[in-house]
Amino acid sequence: VMTWFAANPFPEPAWSDEFRELARQPLVYLPKDWRTRISLAGPDLTKVETECRDVLAATQQRPAPPSDIEREAVDAYAAIGKVQQLVGPLIPQVSPPSTAALLQAMLWDSVPVTFSFKEQFNRGRPYHCCDLPLNPMFQRPSRHYPGHPSYPSGHSTQAHMVAELYARMFPALRLRLYEEADGVAVETVNVSTLA
Repeated sequence: VMTWFAANPFPEPAWSDEFRELARQPLVYLPKDWRTRISLAGPDLTKVETECRDVLAATQQRPAPPSDIEREAVDAYAAIGKVQQLVGPLIPQVSPPSTAALLQAMLWDSVPVTFSFKEQFNRGRPYHCCDLPLNPMFQRPSRHYPGHPSYPSGHSTQAHMVAELYARMFPALRLRLYEEADGVAVETVNVSTLA
């Protein structure tokens, strides 16, 4: 049986209006010329087959129940939760106000940047790119069904961004912070990439 693998685009009708608008969300803290300052390499289109097979393997390791994945699908702050817990809870009444404000600013401005790149690369999700038996965790009409391209991953981007911030503040925790952020990226394969 012949299996096909192709770097197909995310279909235009599959875009959710809600997610399309996130690319146009106003920036608060980044400079207006951020597009000339931030660059991102596109996905490696020669690795579609490898990625499809990796995603299939990841779905077979999906936890049951997939509580972490479900939490991350519901709440963007949950995506950074494991990174955050290494330095303590992010509670406005307890956390230093400047740290909480900085994190909120970073997370806010990461959204339009991430979705602008999603529009630019328009990478289809694995079920658009291969005919392996992929079973999305969230299917339509679930409110968690992501109506946007797979690349780049917003949750992984935010987790790594927060890991880098805290790694600069707490250098001794760098390795552990990035291990937790990498864990979010793996969980993202199970939910955001597949859904």
